[in-house]
Amino acid sequence: MLIAWLLALSAALFVPPALAQALQPVPALTARVIDRSGTLSASQQQALEDKLAAFEAAHGSQIVVLLVPSTQPEDIAAYAFRVADAWKIGRREVGDGILLVVAKEDRKVRIEVARTLEGAVPDLAAWRIIDGIITPAFRRGDFAGGLDTGVDGLMALVRGEALPVPAQGRTPDAGMNLEDLGALLFVAVPMLGAVLIGVLGRKPGSLLTGGLTGLIVHVLTASLVLAVVGGVLAVVFVLALGVGSLTASMFHLMTHAFFKALLFLGAGSILHALHDKADIFEMDGLRKSMPATCAMMGIAVLAIAGIPPFAGFFSKDEILVAAAHVSTPLYIGASFTAFLTAFYMARLFLVAFFGEENPHNHAGRIPRHALQA
Repeated sequence: MLIAWLLALSAALFVPPALAQALQPVPALTARVIDRSGTLSASQQQALEDKLAAFEAAHGSQIVVLLVPSTQPEDIAAYAFRVADAWKIGRREVGDGILLVVAKEDRKVRIEVARTLEGAVPDLAAWRIIDGIITPAFRRGDFAGGLDTGVDGLMALVRGEALPVPAQGRTPDAGMNLEDLGALLFVAVPMLGAVLIGVLGRKPGSLLTGGLTGLIVHVLTASLVLAVVGGVLAVVFVLALGVGSLTASMFHLMTHAFFKALLFLGAGSILHALHDKADIFEMDGLRKSMPATCAMMGIAVLAIAGIPPFAGFFSKDEILVAAAHVSTPLYIGASFTAFLTAFYMARLFLVAFFGEENPHNHAGRIPRHALQA
């Protein structure tokens, strides 16, 4: 008898994976109305698509309707959550999406609501829309009418919520903004200055770098004031960079390139994870969800701040020693600049990765809490 039980247990534990029923694939998000069940006609689908597009343009919130024949072997709750997690409906920085899933053959309806809209569309309101509007119409065979009136009910609830107005977006001829310009010069000026100083010497290289920087700023912004300010700042910065020998300048250029590359890799990882959210004051607690990025950014911050034994300490030390030999004011200015760099980089790292976890960091994810019929 014991042997029989052991054989049965072995058979249950080692069932070939091929015998397990595969999960339904998540369809591609190609429209606001996706009908995989063939329920709606082309005109009905287009009319609902136009209504949802107009609502999104006016209010910003996104509603997506998905019709499938069945969600088996999953229940509709698990399937809808997988779809919502993959699609991440709604504005990335707001998290105001709603997913309406209909499993026609299973006779199930599910509403998934993003965190930001939990107050506008609570569980009871979602249940009323499903049970009082959508399901009765479906029982009459009026699928298009049920979806249309159900969507109207969701829209009415969302309209009552205080949400950010839709962003108009940057016009094609708006040009480069100050943030983009600052990021470009933050990388380009040290590299260009180090090369020109190595070739032409400290003063000619600094002046040429300032002139080229001012020209680039003027071309990108069409502002003479910004061009003059950018050129002067570039001259001052590159003068401090090039007070040493060619060896010191090239050494700092190379170390700068490496830890700056780490910083940009880390920033790209964060922007990808947070769906282009760039406000560091909304990133508290990222060390818990992004430990690898936290470690990488920490190394980069220590290096650019000039903390031993990282490379930035040795390259900046060469520059500061050379500055001290040129003049005391230049040494003080270079030291203050190094301190500012360490201060703002440490501030960025601590604000973004430490502190209380911000729930809006996952605003694009729609939680598994909504109701089904």
